[in-house]
Amino acid sequence: MSIEQQLKEVIEKNLPQQVGETLKRRLEQLEKDSEELQKAKTKLETLDQKCEKLKLEITELSEQNASLKKREDNISQREASVAQKEVELPVTIAEIRAVEAEKRADMSERIVMKVFSSPVFRRTVDENDNYRHIREDIPLLDQYGCTQYRSMTKEVKSGSSSTTQETID
Repeated sequence: MSIEQQLKEVIEKNLPQQVGETLKRRLEQLEKDSEELQKAKTKLETLDQKCEKLKLEITELSEQNASLKKREDNISQREASVAQKEVELPVTIAEIRAVEAEKRADMSERIVMKVFSSPVFRRTVDENDNYRHIREDIPLLDQYGCTQYRSMTKEVKSGSSSTTQETID
């Protein structure tokens, strides 16, 4: 027997055993891989479910965000309107006060015109004017309505028994 033949016999005897071991290792590895694949599938399914939930939440939050953005815009517009009105308010108040003051002035003018056009008032004023020159504390008015001051005279005694009147201006 030659060496070659012995090698062939050994290879033929051992080959089925090596193939069996290799197959056994391969089957074990395949089972492990199958288990890992099953775990990965389960994990993937749960992640898909979570992803769908998160997508729904994102959609709801986007809708809420849009709603809040609208409210924010409305509030901003209202704030701008209020700020503008606050700026215009003093002007409006001043205008109202001016109109009311003008109304009061017109009313006062009408009252004064009615009073001065009253014959009773005119008669009373005329009577008071007639006595004005008698009372010294009331200045005299000339025909133009200007005040005429009375000339005040003072008696001055000179060395002799005669007295003279001196005008004091």
